[in-house]
Amino acid sequence: MRRTLALTALTLCSATFLAACGGDSADSAAPESSTTSAAARTTAASAPGKRIFAVADDPATAADYLTYLRSMNQNVANDETAVHQAGEICTALDAGKPLDRVRDEWTPMLSADGVYYYIIGAITRYCPDHEGVLN
Repeated sequence: MRRTLALTALTLCSATFLAACGGDSADSAAPESSTTSAAARTTAASAPGKRIFAVADDPATAADYLTYLRSMNQNVANDETAVHQAGEICTALDAGKPLDRVRDEWTPMLSADGVYYYIIGAITRYCPDHEGVLN
């Protein structure tokens, strides 16, 4: 009986906390979906919340990005993870992080040599508005 009351109280407290914090996912925006690569080519000004983070968001650009990585002998174990990393790289650049800092942050997760291919592939395919940092 005590255990049931304790669990009920915990559940009610959790529900109240989530409601107060806006934890209800009903008001969350659905992920952007598109069948053309134009959706991925946002500008830095409109990018927050609009970058591509999943293969399904833009299959054509994802296929191109993944083909590029594999052509550079990068071991892509998970397509979704690789595309999500591209979105994160673009988001970091959108936030104003210098290219060297983005590279340094991703090097532990990718090989020191491989990080360049991920960054170049991400910029040229998902955020060409940042191509200037590659020069």
